[in-house]
Amino acid sequence: TQDEAEDPALVPVYASDACDDSLTYEITATELSGGCPITWHRMWTAKDDCGNVSNTFHQYVQLKDEVAPVVTAPSDTVIYLDGSCSTNDHPSITGTATSTDHCSTQHRLDTMMTYTDVINPVTCLSNDTLNQGSYTITRTWTTTDYCLNTGSDVQTITVMDTIAPEGQVCDVVLDCGAFNCETEYTDTCHPTATDNCDS
Repeated sequence: TQDEAEDPALVPVYASDACDDSLTYEITATELSGGCPITWHRMWTAKDDCGNVSNTFHQYVQLKDEVAPVVTAPSDTVIYLDGSCSTNDHPSITGTATSTDHCSTQHRLDTMMTYTDVINPVTCLSNDTLNQGSYTITRTWTTTDYCLNTGSDVQTITVMDTIAPEGQVCDVVLDCGAFNCETEYTDTCHPTATDNCDS
């Protein structure tokens, strides 16, 4: 940053004076190149207590950023499966991460922001081998600054199946005289059921 480039304690230069042991320093810094590392041209002057100013000393330094960006993932959230056992987990629905960095521009951080998803095992299973029902998504947000330092944060998205199965039954009409309370009349009617996620 500009403040760091003009900090006398950073890559210091020292001057001497015949009468003053505690000189004050002034630096004017100009950035010559962006990216990583950043090259700065620093122009130093020293001043004694009597106000005498030294000749200008020119210094070229390169500053390398070794601090990773800070990524803040969206809050954990819950979304719901629809009647087709599908859902929209796009960041426009579940939120987008934000980031800050000591040196890189916000445009760089936003451009480099990506996410990866891990689908965790379902928490309610169907009666077949398909992954159906509720589950969670572990979404890891990552961005990279100019010096290739990487920062990340994690969001948990819970995907819930809250739609109950629907059953269809049929009525059975029997002649009263033919009815036997010890008989199961299953051959005359076949109840069915459907579910949005369970086949």
